[in-house]
Amino acid sequence: TFTNISDAATNVGYSIAATTLADNGKQYRVIVTWGGQVITSAPPSVLTVGAPATASAGGNQTICAGNSTLGLGGTVGGAATGGAWSTSGSGSFLPDATTLNAIYMPSAEDIKAATVTLTLSATGQVPPCAATAQVVVTIQEPIAVVHSPISLTVYPGNPATFSVGATGTGLTYQWQVSRNGGVTFNNISATATNASYTTAPTTLADNGNQYRVIVSGACPPPVTSSPAAVLTVDPAALA
Repeated sequence: TFTNISDAATNVGYSIAATTLADNGKQYRVIVTWGGQVITSAPPSVLTVGAPATASAGGNQTICAGNSTLGLGGTVGGAATGGAWSTSGSGSFLPDATTLNAIYMPSAEDIKAATVTLTLSATGQVPPCAATAQVVVTIQEPIAVVHSPISLTVYPGNPATFSVGATGTGLTYQWQVSRNGGVTFNNISATATNASYTTAPTTLADNGNQYRVIVSGACPPPVTSSPAAVLTVDPAALA
C-alpha cells in the first residue's frame, strides 16, 4: 500500500527530515502528471536505515621504550560486527590488527616520535554509519646519564658543588658519599633529590670523599653515575 506523503511535495526531489530505524525498509515512488498523462515510477526506491555502530578504544597508555602496550581493550557495538586497528606510526599489532584487545609494539620510528595514535574502526556496518575511536600511546625513553659529576678541589671552609646530567622522564636523584675510598656509599639525605648537590663548608676531614648519584625515573632501571667524583680539600697556603 502506498500513501501520499504530501500534496505539497510537488518537486522532482523529496527529502526526509531525519530518519529513524522505524523507516528501515520503506519504499518510495512518485506519480508524475503532465499534459493529461499520469505515470508512476517503477520500481520503487527502498530506504535502508542501518543501526549506528559504536567503537571505543579504551584509555590512553604510557609505556617505556622497548615495551609493548597492555591489551588495548577496544570494543564495538550497534551494527558493527568487528573492528580493525590502524596506527599513525609504523609499529605492529599482536596477534593481529583485527583483535580488539590486541597489544601494540612500537617501532623505532614510534619511539623516536615519543607518541603514536591508534585508531579502532568498526567493521560490518552500513558505510554511512561508520564509527571510530582513538587511543594515544606515549613512549618514554629509558634513563641515560649524559655526564657524571666531576672531581673537585677546594680550600677548607669552602663548599663543593657536584652535578649530573641525565635524560628521561620523571627523574629523581639520590646523592651518596663514600668516606672509605669508595668501599661503601651511604645516602647523603633523603631530600638531596636535585641534579646537583652542594656540600657543607669543607674541612680537611672531607679530603678524599667520593660522591655519586643514583638517577631514577618513570622507566626502570635506575642508573648510578660512574666513576665517582673525588673531593680534594687542599690546605690553604700561608704567607
